[in-house]
Amino acid sequence: MRAGSAGKGFTVVADEFRNLARKSVDVERILLSSLKKQYKWLSRALKLLISLHS
Repeated sequence: MRAGSAGKGFTVVADEFRNLARKSVDVERILLSSLKKQYKWLSRALKLLISLHS
């Protein structure tokens, strides 16, 4: 009986680990998208400042 309980516990932990891994990938995609947008915005702002200074 104990091995069965341990097996169930392991399954629960493994499922949670998979769920966290999926969420981590989702968060990574969101952060990467946000960083790309910020980079584009900063790049445009820098170009504008350089053109105004010239």
